[in-house]
Amino acid sequence: MDDDLQADSSGWDLLHTVLGELALPMAVMDESLRLAHVSPALECLADTRFEPIPSDQVPAYFNLHDASGIQTLDPSELTLVRACAGESVQDSYVTVKPKAGPVRLLRCTAAPLRSADGEIRGALLVATDATDEQPIVSLPPELRRQRLDALQHELRTPLTALLGHVELLQDHGHALPKEVQLSLACMSRAGDRLRRALDSVSAILDGRDQRD
Repeated sequence: MDDDLQADSSGWDLLHTVLGELALPMAVMDESLRLAHVSPALECLADTRFEPIPSDQVPAYFNLHDASGIQTLDPSELTLVRACAGESVQDSYVTVKPKAGPVRLLRCTAAPLRSADGEIRGALLVATDATDEQPIVSLPPELRRQRLDALQHELRTPLTALLGHVELLQDHGHALPKEVQLSLACMSRAGDRLRRALDSVSAILDGRDQRD
């Protein structure tokens, strides 16, 4: 085997080992624009098993969209493809829509992999789950709905528990001092107003989602 081919082979083997060992969302594309390796962490985020595939199949295989979450990503816009062309890409955002599991916004950084003589032999990508880092208003519609649903759940759960305990205490109101009974009634009315407010917000969001 030619010395250059041996060096390439051992280099790819080393990258494969690194991607398997590091708990980082990483991927490698070779110089023929074939997706050569994907780390287990990135497989988990995309909820898709890795297979070596050409770049023109990557967006559909991983269900990748642009930062808005609306347009399917064009293969030429893939961060790894841009890096294979010699570009060092910083903070490129991609929306991934797994078949099962939550939609994710990934922040991607990629750089060319060069041989000792400076020739580009592929590219390496590192991704970060940036879903929870972005303001709600700047998220794609699906992610915005997902985040707001989670927020409403976080509000409704303690509110339901609070009102449940208030109701339990009111069932024994005859044994409580008058001022405590009045406080419980006040808490119950305030909780009901908050629950109605959450219902109104949900209705507004549902109407907004139908218009998006």
